[in-house]
Amino acid sequence: MLDSGYPLSDENAAGIPGRTSRRNRCGEARLEAQVVEHFEQCANTRMLSRVIPGLANLYMHGFFFTHGQTDGFRSFDRGRVRMAKVLIVEDAPFIREMIRDILESHDHEIVGEAANGLEAIEKYKALKPDVVLMDILMPGMDGLSAIMKIVEQDPKARIIVVSALVKEALRKEAMRAGAIDFVAKPFQVERLLEAVRAATTA
Repeated sequence: MLDSGYPLSDENAAGIPGRTSRRNRCGEARLEAQVVEHFEQCANTRMLSRVIPGLANLYMHGFFFTHGQTDGFRSFDRGRVRMAKVLIVEDAPFIREMIRDILESHDHEIVGEAANGLEAIEKYKALKPDVVLMDILMPGMDGLSAIMKIVEQDPKARIIVVSALVKEALRKEAMRAGAIDFVAKPFQVERLLEAVRAATTA
């Protein structure tokens, strides 16, 4: 098992059961193994040059999968949490797959993926997802432009920005464009899941 080296806060630790089921432990181990595999593949193909410096190192050392984090969210009352149909908009394939693994392991359905804003607009119209996870910096049309176009089509669209650009001015701009939440990269599993859960229960 990977160890992030980052201590959990009291709030995070309180949500982690003292014992986890064999199924949960296996699921967490599978996700962690995939993180390492993604890192190795991207390192071999030099894809990491497209990622903000230091981000890949956090993936490698398990920052996203600290022990027990995923189990804490499995304790939610399923009767109160509606599983979401999600569209992932992200130009880095290994991050798209990582997000897919996280959400599918918590019973959400990935209805589609897009690598830029133009694809996002087309797929939103065709797939009608419950939630969109939107990156900002992408080739072609960026995330902010895509958010505005999608909200023009559907004012009730639930779009969560997932970006390493965390300046307050950008956050405000994303919210003005129509986003309902902003998850900063590098993110922790529980933060991403909480954002999706909140979007589906709003």
